[in-house]
Amino acid sequence: MATLVAGGLLATATSAEAHNPTQRVWITVTGDGSHARISNDDVHPGWLTLYLRDATAPTLGAQIVVARMNPGYRVSRLVADIAQQLGNSTPAQAAASTRDINKIAVALGGGDTIGSQTFFTSDTIRLPRTGQYYIISTGAKNGPAVVGDLEARGRTVQTGVPNHSGDVTLGNGSADTITLTGLMPRDGTVRVTNSGDSVHLLAISSVADGVTDAQVQAEYDTLMAGGTPTSDPAGLLSQPAVSTGSDAISPGHSSLFSYDLPPGTYLLQCFVADDMTGVPHAFMGMHLVVHIS
Repeated sequence: MATLVAGGLLATATSAEAHNPTQRVWITVTGDGSHARISNDDVHPGWLTLYLRDATAPTLGAQIVVARMNPGYRVSRLVADIAQQLGNSTPAQAAASTRDINKIAVALGGGDTIGSQTFFTSDTIRLPRTGQYYIISTGAKNGPAVVGDLEARGRTVQTGVPNHSGDVTLGNGSADTITLTGLMPRDGTVRVTNSGDSVHLLAISSVADGVTDAQVQAEYDTLMAGGTPTSDPAGLLSQPAVSTGSDAISPGHSSLFSYDLPPGTYLLQCFVADDMTGVPHAFMGMHLVVHIS
């Protein structure tokens, strides 16, 4: 356990900021999660801060990922792959969908919030080049849906990157791990980097104080063996009091995830299916218990 201490539209509030513009986009997910209001879709390549609001009815939560398609591939194929990750797929189907995502698209981050919760503040992502980027709602009632797109053109925005106190590293080559270096204060920003060889995501949920990674892994091992766990340290059987994250990110990319969490114990993990076994990475050990005070 790690113990931690406590856009197109260019917003320019002061003359100093006029020389260092920050690029921002607000995304409000509505209805059954398959629609969204987007503040602006004409952006520049470079750093872009995403703000996310859940206005679904009934409340479903808002889960967003921003992705760029590799040449020759359609976004509908990526949406179908994401559906395989979330649905009642066989391990072989889930593994195939991960391999295909790695081949056809580049995920750059996003966000995860629900209802009026304010645990997710923003995710600052980097658009690596000009072109089209898709905003995909992965939590829509009837399956993942494209809810908008961003067209990046013109100069590259190099400013607007928030300071961060810690680094969350997803993966280490072929090893599916989560590590934290530096500090993760109760209210702050961490840099999330995919250093693995496959797409990963960062999910954060509150768990009971005293929970350890060994206990979480024991629950997952029991489930993988077809058994019934006698306890639920990972919090799979009930809605956690706190849930947020920065969604999927491809190898070699980073985002700056800003949050506001109550003091307590949290589980950081990745639920992307392994590209060989189809088992969620978390079940294979890609989780980290942290205590925030």
